[in-house]
Amino acid sequence: MDYLTIEGSFLRGMQGDLIDDQLVSAVNENGHGSGIHTVAA
Repeated sequence: MDYLTIEGSFLRGMQGDLIDDQLVSAVNENGHGSGIHTVAA
């Protein structure tokens, strides 16, 4: 796997939504911790 994609709907809806913000942060941290780049789509 070359990269991990974060669904754009999470990113669009995360402003002001603590749960979406934490979910995106966790996915990003897990990807980076595994040596995988994360991208938004």
